[in-house]
Order: sequence, then C-alpha cells, then structure tokens
Amino acid sequence: MRALRLAVAIAWLLSATSAFAQTAQERLQQRENELLSFPVSQDSAAEMAFLHHPTITRGLAMLGIDEAKRLAAVHGPPQTRVRGLDPETRIERAITNNVLDWLMQAVLAANPALASTHVRVGTAEEIGVTLFTARRALISALAAAQEADLQDRLVAALQATHDLAQQMRRVGNASHLDAMRAERSLAEAAARRTAARALAALERERLAHAMGLWGQDIERMQLPPRFPALPGSVVGAEGMEARAVAWRWDMRRLRVSIEASNAATLSVDTSAHEADHGPLTAQLDEMAVRARAEVRTAWISYRAAFDLARHGRDQLVPIAKRISEEMLLRYNGMLVSVSALLVDAAEQATAVVQALRAERDFWLAEIDLQQALAGIGILHAGVFLKGQVRDSDSHHGTH
Repeated sequence: MRALRLAVAIAWLLSATSAFAQTAQERLQQRENELLSFPVSQDSAAEMAFLHHPTITRGLAMLGIDEAKRLAAVHGPPQTRVRGLDPETRIERAITNNVLDWLMQAVLAANPALASTHVRVGTAEEIGVTLFTARRALISALAAAQEADLQDRLVAALQATHDLAQQMRRVGNASHLDAMRAERSLAEAAARRTAARALAALERERLAHAMGLWGQDIERMQLPPRFPALPGSVVGAEGMEARAVAWRWDMRRLRVSIEASNAATLSVDTSAHEADHGPLTAQLDEMAVRARAEVRTAWISYRAAFDLARHGRDQLVPIAKRISEEMLLRYNGMLVSVSALLVDAAEQATAVVQALRAERDFWLAEIDLQQALAGIGILHAGVFLKGQVRDSDSHHGTH
C-alpha cells in the first residue's frame, strides 16, 4: 500500500512538473508573439534574442536558467543594486542590466574557485555579447532600409527628370547632351537602388539571425519606418567612470574571485593569504584603469557622433532642401538647365544619405557606450566584438 502511494505521488509530481514546464513554455511563446506584433526596437530585439536565440538557450541551460526564469530575468527587478546607479537611464538599459545581473548570479551559483566557473563565465559573456549584437543589428537593418527607400525616391525623381529631358529634346528645348546626361544619372541611380535594396535585405537577414528568428517569424518581423528622434542632449560623462568600476561585469567578477581566494586562503594561513592576494589586487587595479579608459573612449565617440548627427539633421539637410527649392524656381524661370537640376538632385540625395548615416553612427555609438559600461565582450579601449574598429561605413555590415 505504501509503495502504491509513493508511486501515485511520484506520478503526480512528474505530471505537475510537466504542466508547469508547459505553462512556462506557453508564456514564453506568448511573449515572443507579442514582441513580433510590434515594430522592433532595441529593447525588443535584445529581449527576443534572449528568449529565442538558440545560442542563448544553450547557454542558459548550461547556467541552470530554464524557461520559467527567462521572463523573470528580462522583466523582473535586478537581484542586486549598486548605490548611485540608475538602471533606467537611456544608456544603462534596464533589460540588459537585468539579464547581466541574473547571469552573474548564475555564474556564482557554483564555487568561484572551481575550474568549471571559467566555462560558466565564458557562456555568460557569450550571452551578453549576443544581446548587444541584436541591438546593433537592428540599427544597421533600419539604416539600410531607410537608405533603400531614399534610393527609390531618388530614382522616381530622376525618372521624371529623364522623361522631361527627352520631351524637351524632341521639341528642341534641350540638347542631346542634356538628354544623355539625364539618362546616365537615371542609370547610375538605378544601380545604387539595386545595391541599396540588396544591402537592406542582407541586413534584415542579419537582424533575424541576431534575434534567433527563422521561418515565418522572419516574415512577421517589422521594422520601424525611421530612427527614433535624436535626444535633446547627450548623457553627461559625470560619474560614468565610477559607475563602470563599481558595476561592470568584469570588475564584479574579479572582485568575487578575490573574495573567494581571500576566504579560501585566510582559513589556512594569513601570510599565504597576503601573498596570494597581492597579484589579484594589482589585476583589479589594472582592470579598473582599463575600464575607465574604455568608458572615456566610448563616451568621446558617442558625443562626437551626436554632434555630427545633429549637424546633419539641422544644417546639411535643410540647406540642401532650400537649394533645391531655389534651383526649381530658377528652372521655372528658364535660368538653369535640366543638367543643373540633375546635379542638384544628386547633391540633395548625398546630403540626406550623409545625415542618415550620421544618425546610424550615433545610435551605434550609444550601444558602444552601453557595452563599455556593461564591461562584457570588450577587447580593449574603443574596440568591441564587432570584427573591427569603427573607422568607415563598411564596418556596419560586420557583427
């Protein structure tokens, strides 16, 4: 009889565990559907990657974080707080902070002195880097999509100019040279449009991969029509270095290692403790200097990118628009030729593209600053795990 009761209890426990797991999986799927029903944002891209990306799923399983804990890791309150740190600021994103905090707790679930902790740390860092990759992939995909739309509009405008030049040539009001120039401008713009469309499709695929999407979920993924409006001002650098030293992933991890080494050796021999503790303290000081340098470097790039983006928005694009309006008036007054209109159209398109890329670079620089403050996936000051230093437009396709 007792054996029967035990068997019934075990069966009930297995059934309840299965039902709980199924419920957690259903909640996870429901949240993923909610995210896909709206245009992707930086936070939702990072959240979808955390909930859905196979690399993160594998890493979380290694760290002992199951489906039931994943939503809590994203939306629950951080398990630790650092005095003076506001995780709700624009730079210190709440979702990324929460996830990194949960990862730290998972890494420390084992004895920090154990060799297996090295593997757990590497797994957690891989997860953190994947979140930042998803954020960057969204910015690159959105910039490419906007540039493709711009090229579509430019081709439409040049097509109209080309048709006008052909009509004027037939009635003798434009030269054959003007008509050929209009045809060449149209052909060049069509080639740029083809390249822009291909890049937009490629960046969209990279975003889907960064978020862990496949199949019909890729078709459901929606991009916003444009970048968010630029902030009114940059986040100041005051106190940023101190927050990085206090809160960064690498700094906290090394402090825990020092504490573990201290506790392990102090119980054996005080002198041995002091001898072993010195190199670790020096390593901590070295890491603090590097953390401060990385934050300063990232903030300088962030500030410069903001100034350039605002200059493009407030200066380059408006003056290009005013010049185009003046050129049209002069053309209607028969003071300039069709060729002049073609040159102006190209110059205006160049100004808009430059402004768009400046906005893209600002949002990428903000993510760089977020990553410098997080202290995860950083190689050395100013260089992040993106394949190369940002020194040209070509880097935006490499993640």
